Amino acid sequence: MVMVSDQKQSYLPGLYPPEGGTWNDRISCIETGPWANVTVCTDVNFKGQCMKIGGNQVVDLTNNSTYNNKISSIWKQTSRKR
Repeated sequence: MVMVSDQKQSYLPGLYPPEGGTWNDRISCIETGPWANVTVCTDVNFKGQCMKIGGNQVVDLTNNSTYNNKISSIWKQTSRKR
């Protein structure tokens, strides 16, 4: 999934990847660009458990029982302009 600056997806069950289905509860890795900050939450509308991820990171969630394949909302913000 690619997101543009300041894009919110508060309901991943309504966002469809190319291979079908939805992104809801299917994210197990997140990669951010140098100026991106991402907030992910386990429930729709940014509720439940939430985690902030800073810029220029790769976060593997496969061993994280709270977030692995349990993300239902995501928000990308830009921390600085190029």
